[in-house]
Amino acid sequence: MMIGMPTAIQASAEEAKTFSDGTVTYEVIEGGVKITDVDEGQVSLIIPHDINGYPILAIGEYAFSDCAGLTSVEIQGDVTTIETGAFSECTALTKIDLGDSLTTIADGAFYYCAGLTELEIPDTVTEIGTYAFAYCLSLETIQLPAVSLLPSYAFYYDVSLSDVKLPEGMEEIGSMAFVGCQSLQALEIPASVSQIDDFAFISCSQLAQLTVAEGNTAYQTVDDVLFDAAGSNLILYPAAKADTAYTVPEQATAILPYAFSGAANLTEITLH
Repeated sequence: MMIGMPTAIQASAEEAKTFSDGTVTYEVIEGGVKITDVDEGQVSLIIPHDINGYPILAIGEYAFSDCAGLTSVEIQGDVTTIETGAFSECTALTKIDLGDSLTTIADGAFYYCAGLTELEIPDTVTEIGTYAFAYCLSLETIQLPAVSLLPSYAFYYDVSLSDVKLPEGMEEIGSMAFVGCQSLQALEIPASVSQIDDFAFISCSQLAQLTVAEGNTAYQTVDDVLFDAAGSNLILYPAAKADTAYTVPEQATAILPYAFSGAANLTEITLH
């Protein structure tokens, strides 16, 4: 369905600050309007450049969260912000076009969008919030822009996620970012990453190949095992690594918490 012009506005937008076209409710903000509520019966929605002369600039908090039957959304215009929980629990949503003006995806914006299988995030995005894509249970592939921070819990229990490329320019991988990504088999950490927070890859039961791009000065992998650059801290032994025995290198003086968590094939560890 294409969002149309408001059919009945009881007061001017400037006076009321909100108006509706019968399907979508808008709030007047600086420079335009944001969507604050959508009729929960909507199945498909196209968001145009403007409504009633106002540019549509944002999708407000939990605006679509009651739309259990929503399957597709297309953003055609100047939306720059998707606020907290905007599409949370849209479990039937399988397709969304985010347009080419988006800069911010807030906390939990797509939380439990269980039907999404793929998502392309435009290069204009510079900020992604915590839990942004958590529990997207069918999400298999995602294209990320060059954000500096991949936040905590970003892909929390995205159990189908198998194809994700971390972009050069990313500097930090937040805690629990990939927890429970049970289909992820391989991942390369870009050269630009200087901080990987605690437990970023816990419960990635199929992760077998972990590499660090050449030029990274903070981390290294040795035979797919993640260490700090000095090799003194063993950070992560991939859970699906096929070896049954492992000898911790002599230079490693610390094994970080949960470093060997889920390593089902490993039967013997030798320490120096």
